[in-house]
This record gives sequence, structure tokens and C-alpha cells, in this order.
Amino acid sequence: MLVILAPFIFIETIIVTKSVDMPYQDGWTLVPVFENLDAHHYVTATKLLWYQHNEHRPFFPNLFSVIVGEFTRWNIKVEMLLNGVLALATFSIFIWYAKKSARKKAALYIFLPIMALMLFSPNQWENWLWGWQIEWLFCVLAGVLALALLDRKFQKASINLKLIAAALLCFIATFSVGNGFVFWLVGYIPLFANKYSRKKILLWTLGFVFSLALYFYHYEFLAPGPLKVHFIDYIQFIFAYIGSSFSQDLATAVTVGVVITVVSVLLVYKARVIDKMPDDKIAFPLGIMIFVLASDIITLHSRLSIFGPDGALASRYVIVSTLYTVAILLLLMQILADKFSLYLTAAILLPFVIGGYINNMTVLNQHAKYYASVKQCLVLPNPVHVCKQDAYPDVTNVTNWLEFVKAKHLAGF
Repeated sequence: MLVILAPFIFIETIIVTKSVDMPYQDGWTLVPVFENLDAHHYVTATKLLWYQHNEHRPFFPNLFSVIVGEFTRWNIKVEMLLNGVLALATFSIFIWYAKKSARKKAALYIFLPIMALMLFSPNQWENWLWGWQIEWLFCVLAGVLALALLDRKFQKASINLKLIAAALLCFIATFSVGNGFVFWLVGYIPLFANKYSRKKILLWTLGFVFSLALYFYHYEFLAPGPLKVHFIDYIQFIFAYIGSSFSQDLATAVTVGVVITVVSVLLVYKARVIDKMPDDKIAFPLGIMIFVLASDIITLHSRLSIFGPDGALASRYVIVSTLYTVAILLLLMQILADKFSLYLTAAILLPFVIGGYINNMTVLNQHAKYYASVKQCLVLPNPVHVCKQDAYPDVTNVTNWLEFVKAKHLAGF
């Protein structure tokens, strides 16, 4: 167990020792909420939490951050540490599923440490060094838990209770990040695979429609970016997104993404056609795979014309792309029956996982030093213009917000 938890303990230690108690970029947009709470304008503060942010409505993670902030004087390090805890909660679901479904106990000792290294990889340094990125961990945990509840392997509650809880979790995922609504769609996989009644599927559909209608109420669609996009850019983006959990180099990520995709198709074919596994046996990992692919397409639509194919490599997306490999490992645990195949698979994967881990530790350290330098500048009585712009693009707003956090001694100021 200690081996499995070691990557989590290590990344939490990194957060404690290297992260900076400071909002960064989008994180500054929570300051108006604290300002209104301080002025007892609770209705306005709630409206600000609800407002659209880019393509997202991150109501629940922002509400959570504000509540935690009220008790910690908005200590951003606490948010970052909670990001790790949310990732650990997601990992615990995979451990539960693996224990329920693995054909060989040896698979648990071989594949779970690999999962841990990937889920707590420095590759997703944004999620460990930005408190704001809690929205991604929130969405993933809520959605993965919803799929687990709908699975037949979870038998500790009645079907009605599981359905209600899963629907609430999908609602939370929807109002965490823009692709959260996809969990409603992939929820149909375990619903049909586990033969839920038509009435329950209809209720699920009503919940999905309600969530979607509420999400798009007064929604503002953003204009496309300035870049001219070619067909090859779409292909690169799609596969780089899937391969980004192994490498932040575009060509490498694309190559790895193609390999992972082919492997996943072959595994699903083997499980379903050759081994004739029942639908309910593969519903959970298959649902996770489809969630990642749908998230890939949604992100492509919103980011390709702004950042090009390199936009698929954004560190914050790694928590999503990693799920694809995790789902493959969960499938392998159900398919592979001999230790040789298990060890061979691990031997192929480990060099890529460990190599990526080591390389991205350097990247994480570089960004941690950069954030520390920005904080050192901002704490000065009169921070320079470029320093404020590094913290947040709108210098006028960040100047006013900085005055407030300094006056109230929030976020370490």
C-alpha cells in the first residue's frame, strides 16, 4: 500500500515545499467574490460564482474554493493540497474497481503503482501549482464516481439511491468544467449494460436535459481563434491530447496517442468479440475511454484555432488524458491471465512513465521558481507593471484585486 501511495505523498510534499501561496491567472477572478462576501453582498457573490468563465461554469469548485478560503484566509496552498486529495479519491475508485475485476491478484501489484505514478505525475504541474485547477479534479472525481455507482460491481446501495447519487455527481461535473456534461452521455453505457429499467433511463435523460438547459441558459459562445486550421492540425491535436500524459513534445505525444488508441481498440475487440465478455464487465473502463475521447473533441473545438495542435499539451488536461491509459490498464487486468503478460506489459510501460515523470519534474521546478519570483514582486508596495501582467493579463483589474488581498491579508499577502 505504501508503494501505491508514495507518488501521492511525494506530490503533496512538492506542493508544500515548492508551491506559492498566490492566485495565478484565472485564480484572481475569485477576488470579486471575496470582496462581495466581505461587504455582505451575498446575492452578488453567488451570482459571480454562477457566471460563465470562458466555456465553463465552474460553480461547484469555485464555491468549494471560496468556502475553504473563508476558513484559511484564502491560503492557495490548501487548495493545491486538496487537488492532490481529490486525485487520491479518484485513484481509490480505480483501486476498488481493480480489486473487484482483476483476474489475477498479481495485476494489482503490477498495474496499480503505474496508475499512481501517472495520476500524480508532475506532468500535470498546473494542477499541482495552481489552486484554480481544482475544477478539473472536481469534475473527474465526480464523473468517475458516478460511473462507478452505476456499475453492477457497486452493491452497497439500492438502485434508486445509486441512480440519484450518480445524477447529482454528473450535475456537479457539468458545473465544474465545460466537458463535464459528457459524463451524462457515457452514463448511458452502464445504464444499458447493467439493464436499468426504461423508467430509470428516462429519469436519467430528464436530469441530463435539465442540466444542459441550465448550463446553456444565457450562455455566450466564444468566437473562434485567429489561427488558420488545417486537416493535419486536427489529427495532431486529437492524438497529442491522448498521448500528453506521457510526453509534452508534440511529435512524441502524437505518436504515443496513436499507439494508445490502436491498443485500446484491440483490447475492446478482444474483450467483447474474442473473449465474449458481457457488456457490464467492460462498461466502466469503456465509459472512461469515451469520456476522454469526447473531451478531446470538445477541447479541440475550443482551443485548436487559438493555440494550434500544441494546445492539446496543456498541463491541466493531463488529468483527463491520463484516464485513457488508466482505463486500458483496468481492461488489461480483466483480460490478462498469466503473469508473463502482466510483467511484459509493465516492462513496456514503465520506461515511458518513469522517463516522463523525471523530465517533467524539471518543468515543474522551473514553473515553481517562476511563480515564486512573481510573488516576490507582487508583495512589494508598488509592484511593476510587467509583474502584475505576469500574474494576470488585465493589469487594471489585478491592481485593484491586489489592493484588496493585501488589505485583508489573503493568499499570503
